[in-house]
Amino acid sequence: MALFLLFFSETVFAQFAIEGQFTDSLTGNPMPNVNITIDGLKKGTVSGDNGFFTLTNLPAGRFKLHFTHIACQSRTVRVDLQRSQNLGIVRLLAESYELKDVFITADRLERRAEEVPASMYTIPGKMAEVYAVNNADEMLLMIPGIRIDRDRGIFSKNSSISMRGLNGSARTLVLLDGAPINKADGGGINWSRIDPDAIERIEVMKGPNSTIYGGNAMGGVVNIITARNPGPFRARMKTFYGTYNTFGGNLSASGADINQNKGFFWSVNSFYRKGDGYFVVAEQERDSLDAKTYLEETGASFRVGYQFTAQNSIEAEYNYYWDKRGDGTFITEPGGSYNQYPSHFLRVKYQGTLSRWQLNANGFYQLENYRRQNETIKKQTGKYTLYETDSRRVDAGLWLTAALPMKNGSRLTTGIDAKAGSVEASDIYYTATDILTNKGNMDAGAAFVQFEMPVTGKKISIEAGLRVDGARFHHGSFEVEAPTSFSAFMAEYPSQFHDTAWLAVSPRLALLFHQSPSFKTYLSFAYGFRAPTLDDMCRNGNITKGFKKANPLLGPENLNNFELGYTASLLTKLKIAHSAFVSTGNDFQYFIANGDSVYTGGNNLKPVMQRQNISNVLIYGTEVSLSWQPFNSLSVLANYAWNHAEIRSSENSNGRSLEGKRLMEVPEHQASGAIEWRYHWFMAGASLAYTGKLFADDDNLIVNQARTETGVRVSATYHEKIYLSLSMQDVLNNRYTDSKGNISPGRFMMCSIIWKWL
Repeated sequence: MALFLLFFSETVFAQFAIEGQFTDSLTGNPMPNVNITIDGLKKGTVSGDNGFFTLTNLPAGRFKLHFTHIACQSRTVRVDLQRSQNLGIVRLLAESYELKDVFITADRLERRAEEVPASMYTIPGKMAEVYAVNNADEMLLMIPGIRIDRDRGIFSKNSSISMRGLNGSARTLVLLDGAPINKADGGGINWSRIDPDAIERIEVMKGPNSTIYGGNAMGGVVNIITARNPGPFRARMKTFYGTYNTFGGNLSASGADINQNKGFFWSVNSFYRKGDGYFVVAEQERDSLDAKTYLEETGASFRVGYQFTAQNSIEAEYNYYWDKRGDGTFITEPGGSYNQYPSHFLRVKYQGTLSRWQLNANGFYQLENYRRQNETIKKQTGKYTLYETDSRRVDAGLWLTAALPMKNGSRLTTGIDAKAGSVEASDIYYTATDILTNKGNMDAGAAFVQFEMPVTGKKISIEAGLRVDGARFHHGSFEVEAPTSFSAFMAEYPSQFHDTAWLAVSPRLALLFHQSPSFKTYLSFAYGFRAPTLDDMCRNGNITKGFKKANPLLGPENLNNFELGYTASLLTKLKIAHSAFVSTGNDFQYFIANGDSVYTGGNNLKPVMQRQNISNVLIYGTEVSLSWQPFNSLSVLANYAWNHAEIRSSENSNGRSLEGKRLMEVPEHQASGAIEWRYHWFMAGASLAYTGKLFADDDNLIVNQARTETGVRVSATYHEKIYLSLSMQDVLNNRYTDSKGNISPGRFMMCSIIWKWL
């Protein structure tokens, strides 16, 4: 009897262990940060930097072990635990570049992708290691219907993106870790300050999203999510050299001390890049004043946070950026004509739960001290002009979001937003006494609510939302100090602007049919709007068409969008996303001549123009994306988009009617494709992007011809410690000329070496 009890106690109360090592099934490299959980037991762990894991103090019995990783397909293993076991090598298959299970951008909180009735895409940060990418915005070229305006490559002073037939970055909202980075002054984004090596993934949601995000989200939302390391210390150093004597490096480190879902995490990232540049003017057209473009830039970011529980955490991040980019003109001043965008960005985020509510609070502050030195000699008079622009642009705000999941599958999302934008800028002329100053402020507040409800089981659901935005423009002014003949005519225009205010109401209604995990289709109506920019409301100045007069009464553009789309997985190897849409826009902003003409310092009269809400537009099109993974080591992407964007009615602009004209900078046809191959330590990728012809002006008189660009990248790793790569953009060297007569950089090569400490 005693022997039986001893045997029984050893069997039932024995404590065993399970251990093993995770590796990538394609490369054989160790896989850190794999989550291991056991059904029926409150036990779990995370694999270390070398991929090893150990679970101890386990009872005897039969169990299911679940292995999950953000970049890999989940896997389940059954064990019959009668003694300690070593599972040996556990191979995990990397996810293909498709939609992830969780999509944050839909309503600012985690939500399953198949529950969102919209056209959406996810781009993993690792795409920057596969394709020829030198800037963060270039990663978006693999999404149908997105156009990147970066004609000078890395030497472009700025870049803009367009989607859904809507040109200009002001009509697309861009977020950095959930905080908006579009500037109230001009609506643009400084893409150069976002290091592509620091990106974990990019989420893109097409179509109007003003119900959740308000202004700037008329065409869609792009959310750039930077990497966060949940594991122990790791560091990474990168150095590179390329065409036009371009060189630089990147240094980053991160770590965490989290035990039982509680503890600190942190990360630092820095980068530097410098390049001699190239002549943007063709050799036969150059004169003694033409010089090479050039760039020098540096940036650093710091993040620290604390995790209270598995669902509650707070983090703060500071980002600094400095640059100097030559324009390609040099006369007398050091550096010639150049632009600078020194920037500070601060973000504080809390996410957690209160009872059954999911909470998210995002506070942000962005300061950009734009500076420009400009020197010119007018061909007609030979007069030399030198001036400097100093512009202080501030954007700050607080976004609060709360969601309540309900037992019947319904979900209520609500929130309030507050945002303030301001500009204070001066143009100081050193070849005269003139100083031109403009100021303005735009404050906005909003409240929104959205409700999702299943109708018949979980296969059909309805989503309805409503948002109300209120904005006020105030303390606007444009003043001229010590005017000469160059600016004396501006004294005729008001120097102090009256305060103005406007409201926008943004409804949304969508129907989602979720037939199976591999197929969903949706039908939606959404309203979107774009707020006017401070640059148009409080700044006078010369433009290509004439002299621009500020318009403090400018109101928002608005868009009504109807969309039908679906996503499907066929045989688990082929995935397709397809959508078609029709949009009608009202009160679109265009320049209109008021009948006056002025001398602006030259010999010819220039018309006085003012941006006004004068046009209605019609946009319709379709987009399709295919991804195919015939083998575990091979992935293929193909995209196509067709857009018809036309002005249906307008008042006269500069003596011409815009009715029947196409929206400028919107190509009718776009296509892209990519192929990726991985084999153990070797990886290769190739991409192709086609952009159809487009018009470069409102009157459709200037045409940019269609162009095709190709890129390739090959890389190799050594024991997951050393990474070598060679990338090439515009492989065929198809240099093109933009609407201003500047040529593209052509074939651009970059060689990189990365060292990792794990």
